[in-house]
Amino acid sequence: MALTKVSYSMIQGAPINVLDLGALGNGVANDTVAIQAAVTAAEGGVCFFPEGTYLITATISLPSNIEIQLDPQAIVQSATTSISLFSAISKTNIKIFGGKFKYTIAGATGLIGGIDLNTCTQCMVDGIEFEGMQYSGVFLNESEYCTVANCYVHATLGTHADTHDIGVYNNARYNTVSYNRCFGTGSVGVFVQGPSINKTPYRNKIIGNLVNPKTAYGIMLYQVTPGNQQSIVQENHVYGILGSALSGASGNGIYVQSAGGCIVTENVVEDCCQSTTLATNNPAGISLSFDIALGQALEPVVVSNNKVSTNKYSGIAVSTARATVTGNVVHYSDSTNGQGIFGIDCANTAITGNVVSAPTNVARAGIVLNVQSASGMSNVSVTGNIVQGGNDAQIYTYKSASGTTIAGTFSGNTLTSTGALSVSMNLNNLNRATVSNNICGAGYIGLYVQDCSNVRGARNVSRSGTLYRFLSGGTCSNVYFDDSNDFDTSDTAKIINGAANVNLEQRLNSTPPGGTWQVGDRIAQSVPVVGSPKGWRCTVAAPPPGTWVSEGNL
Repeated sequence: MALTKVSYSMIQGAPINVLDLGALGNGVANDTVAIQAAVTAAEGGVCFFPEGTYLITATISLPSNIEIQLDPQAIVQSATTSISLFSAISKTNIKIFGGKFKYTIAGATGLIGGIDLNTCTQCMVDGIEFEGMQYSGVFLNESEYCTVANCYVHATLGTHADTHDIGVYNNARYNTVSYNRCFGTGSVGVFVQGPSINKTPYRNKIIGNLVNPKTAYGIMLYQVTPGNQQSIVQENHVYGILGSALSGASGNGIYVQSAGGCIVTENVVEDCCQSTTLATNNPAGISLSFDIALGQALEPVVVSNNKVSTNKYSGIAVSTARATVTGNVVHYSDSTNGQGIFGIDCANTAITGNVVSAPTNVARAGIVLNVQSASGMSNVSVTGNIVQGGNDAQIYTYKSASGTTIAGTFSGNTLTSTGALSVSMNLNNLNRATVSNNICGAGYIGLYVQDCSNVRGARNVSRSGTLYRFLSGGTCSNVYFDDSNDFDTSDTAKIINGAANVNLEQRLNSTPPGGTWQVGDRIAQSVPVVGSPKGWRCTVAAPPPGTWVSEGNL
């Protein structure tokens, strides 16, 4: 009696095995036709790839409602340039698990992927290794509600300028990219891109990925035309980003470019900008950079509870964006270009509750605000931060263009350093600002006010500073620090109010024996006893410490 061979695929409801439809998986034969037949036949069911190497020379088109399972030792491999390995267009409910997707040839074509899902919905790519990618490992183009998880991307071969490990492109929405190892050696790890007008990826989640190393950026949220992406970047670990791409004008660990409404939270970013040589794109561990004309029209970006440690350039940089920068721990150590938190033209930004630190020998500032726009920088809040170490200003404000000023609040900050040239607050070019409740404990100067107008200071403490507790200079107007400030009048020689139109009050039981004071400065009686003066006013500034007149006795 003759026997009939029964294949696994002949069992009703069993997965379609690619071997049963003619694939050999021997690493030599061209399995393209057999694999395409298998996945087409498996629509509505499961397609299985046993252990083996499956060579293909053309893209495998996927149907809807299919689950593709690859044995951990199964490899889908191609030496053909300019193709995606697997692709689906306008399909739904595709699930691909396990195995490896591999190119063995370099290519320069863009907008392709090891797995390319174009205008697809509710798809999943999980636990796959991607080796030698030409442009992207997984490319979500206009797709929605898709998940890319637990994949491993490495050894990029592509030469396109925008090579990346995982891409979220055009109006892709509500996708999740989570817990992948993005170790490709291309430009970007996870790239969320709106490439043209009316193309804005929306509410995608980038969570728990490990990203290293990249020539340009670790995770990038990018809009050619500014738009509110509202993406979430959370719990990722980004490190070792080089910045050698774009002629050295790159290197940010997490880069948000003209993408409003995003949340960047609970990430660890380390040792980025390693080969960066140009500051054009505001190099930093985390950098926000918006179009100067439209950045203020976008929704604010939240940067919160991240741990950023960088040995070159800044920890966090905010340029022309509205942002809330809060609860971050930032350590910087670059004596040439670094800042802890660096804000440029960042009106309507709050820098709150951060811990910023640097070695004592680093001659760069902790929190810096720089106004370059002719319209100035308004509604800035720097409150409740702890800045430790460094041998420069711990909070520093200044302008780079004539006639511009900074308006805002500087309150409740604790600033300490033993650096011989450290300055707790170096405040320049403020206009309509309040300075209050700060603890200034730098080694050189406590509180320095220069070229400021319409500033009020209250309840600040400056009791260290080997040179000055309080110093004013330049051209000021309507600046007033009342007697609630404690500038340690036990040594008035360290109080130098050198700028006209800065009025200072302090408490002492006599006229000051030293220091520099301006006409109108006041000493309030610190030991009020009947018959003693209520206080004293400075009526002549020069020579220091000036001429003082009693306000009458108690």
